[in-house]
Amino acid sequence: MGRDGFQCDICGSASVTIPGRLDRDSDVTCAKCGHLLSSWDEYKRRIGSVLREATPGRRPPISDPIDW
Repeated sequence: MGRDGFQCDICGSASVTIPGRLDRDSDVTCAKCGHLLSSWDEYKRRIGSVLREATPGRRPPISDPIDW
């Protein structure tokens, strides 16, 4: 994934395809070109990290099962 942890290294798209079944090892792929970006577990960790940096000292309301 790109520098911020979201863009596809192949095509640059920030759109992802989330797996239908959310197992730790499930593949998260680029929605544009299909390139494998990471496992669901790693993707959640990256999102959590970006959210913690963007909102220091507070947890924004989210509905997704993101690791904090």
